[in-house]
Amino acid sequence: MKSQNILRHMLKKHLNRWILYLRKSYICLLPTVIFYPMSFPHKKTKADIALKYFHKPPGYFNCAQAIYKSFQEEYQITNDEIIEFSKYGNGKAKDGNCGAYYSALELLKDKPELVDEFTRRFQEKSEYLSCFDIRFNYSMSCTNLVRLASDLLEELTPLSSEK
Repeated sequence: MKSQNILRHMLKKHLNRWILYLRKSYICLLPTVIFYPMSFPHKKTKADIALKYFHKPPGYFNCAQAIYKSFQEEYQITNDEIIEFSKYGNGKAKDGNCGAYYSALELLKDKPELVDEFTRRFQEKSEYLSCFDIRFNYSMSCTNLVRLASDLLEELTPLSSEK
């Protein structure tokens, strides 16, 4: 503490002009540093939205609910439907499938031509479709499965996400 005071005194006494110059430069540069990241806005993907709700407040949604929530506007999904999908997380989806996979299939049920492509790509990345197999073999984390399912849905249905 004492050495800092001595240093300050020396700077004030001998370099008063430089301090003033440095202060002005620092003040001028500060907004540039603070706002630099804002100049490159990040377009939120559906995966970002899904992960925002996955196991986090306010809803603490499971994997199936997070996928439904991220595509709520495009597919006109009600909040009641999202709440109903609470029973499909944690391997409780039909045939023990991953909840993220199952909810994506439910969203694609009106587009049967995309179901096979989605299943192929999902299984290619995750190796398995059932929640038990994915967890038992540590092929992917649930967070990455939510990201994968929402990314694949967004790729396969680009028109619905660009409204």
